[in-house]
Amino acid sequence: MIQPTFTGFRLGIILVVALAATIVGVAEELVSKDGRKIEVTILTVTEDQVSFHRVGNKRVYQIPLSDLSEDTVTLLQDWKPSPSAKAAASKAKKESLPSFEITFEAKKNNRAAEPRKERNRRESISPKITIENVDRNKNLEGVKMTAVSFSRGVVEKRTIKGLKTDTFDVSVVAGSTRSYQCKGTSYVFDKASKKKHGFKYQGYAVVLHDKDGNVLYGKSSPEGYAKIPKQVLAVEAGKSYNLNLEPRS
Repeated sequence: MIQPTFTGFRLGIILVVALAATIVGVAEELVSKDGRKIEVTILTVTEDQVSFHRVGNKRVYQIPLSDLSEDTVTLLQDWKPSPSAKAAASKAKKESLPSFEITFEAKKNNRAAEPRKERNRRESISPKITIENVDRNKNLEGVKMTAVSFSRGVVEKRTIKGLKTDTFDVSVVAGSTRSYQCKGTSYVFDKASKKKHGFKYQGYAVVLHDKDGNVLYGKSSPEGYAKIPKQVLAVEAGKSYNLNLEPRS
């Protein structure tokens, strides 16, 4: 994030907030302590800073609340983002992400579940997600990653089960690669004998999102899961879903 400047000087600013000025998309006026003014659109207010766009500029700026007047900080404590503000903040976060690539390895292990029962298979997975930050100037940070592994019914092919769900805080330094290891899980199935049963590994979905669950990026196999990332984030291990990841009763 970048500290804004005004006519060549860093702004120490006072935020003038009207009671109705909580809707993103409406220009707010930031005023420096010596009276200089700048129009912005507020994106978020946290415990220690305010984030915003300058009017006509999509770049995200941040100013510490410690640079603001006591009256301004008091007003900001009551600031609540509207739905449009949340959407704008999510869009700004998505646009600010560096270029990156994600790979998912299931690391499957398949063996007989019990001696003399070769058709009854026990399969285990221990997924690893690797993120390569291709951008050499910007860190990938301040986002969460949720990885979900799915299984599909051997007989009930239109039923999906959540195998494993893991969530990580992501931090990948510019120009580097980092891996995240999920906890392993196992399951038993038989897809060969007359008594077919169980669920077999089907695929995965990886979703990057902010702390409020706003989706920033999705990747999956099968590819369809990436198109319904909100449903992916709601999946729970052990529960059954239809092909659209809607819960089965």
